[in-house]
Amino acid sequence: MPESVTVKFRYTPEEYARAVRLHHAGRTNFTLELAMVVLLIALGCWNVWDNEFSSWTGYTSLVVSVFWLAMLSYLTLVAPKLAFRSNSKLAEEYELTFAPEGIHFRTPSIDSKLQWSHYSRALVNGDFFLLYYGEHFYSTIPKRVFANSEALQTFENLLVRFVPNIKRRA
Repeated sequence: MPESVTVKFRYTPEEYARAVRLHHAGRTNFTLELAMVVLLIALGCWNVWDNEFSSWTGYTSLVVSVFWLAMLSYLTLVAPKLAFRSNSKLAEEYELTFAPEGIHFRTPSIDSKLQWSHYSRALVNGDFFLLYYGEHFYSTIPKRVFANSEALQTFENLLVRFVPNIKRRA
């Protein structure tokens, strides 16, 4: 099995948006925030229709939960598409070579060599590898870009070998 693998690709707007949603879904806070919205909606409905409490508490809960839900929807559905359209670099062709010595990252405007230690963790699902180099900063590698299962396996072996914390999602 070869020790390195090279991939070439362009992101599509939909693919970029799915990767951003994966990132948000991978955050513990996101799940908690979603649970809080559902709880606030239930509390608001209960307070509005059950007149034992003042209805302003119910209406306030409903307004806050609708606002919170709108913010989460914006972050996961609207913002990624706007980001893709406003950043021409995301539409460039990417060429990445993954090897034990590091990662060679090339686009029309970048030619860079990264060490594997640049990445502290990874989030993996059926479509993507998100390689994190900070809490909210990550490189997205679509699984579709690997030429065959051997190339994908070579990359996965490098990932396991050099990235300390890998979380897999369905």
